[in-house]
Amino acid sequence: VRRDGLEELRLSVEALERIADPEALPDELDRDFHRALARLTGNEYLIRLLEPMWETMSQALFITLSRRTWSADHTRRTAAEHRAIYEALSAGDPELAAFAMERHLRGLMATLFEDEAFEGPPPRFFA
Repeated sequence: VRRDGLEELRLSVEALERIADPEALPDELDRDFHRALARLTGNEYLIRLLEPMWETMSQALFITLSRRTWSADHTRRTAAEHRAIYEALSAGDPELAAFAMERHLRGLMATLFEDEAFEGPPPRFFA
């Protein structure tokens, strides 16, 4: 993992942790985090593949989320999930980072679908 990429990721996490209005949907900070994470892979194909998908998906995703009530708790949870992903990568533990990312995405699904069944530790999808 590139140290400069980790620094970019850390700065993104810290920006979300100290957001001025925790009840505002932090869509730009969230996109910054996920884009930095993709760049951290160093896989140019993945980065180019994800960019148009991000543009399309983020429009629908954040429009849907903005229609729901976003709370300071949502922002705190997102920041904690981003922090967990960063810390796992910083510690050099890709399996823990993958687990934290899956948990983060499942939490987002719970928020989107207002379904508490998505909460909690996700089942492992790899051995």
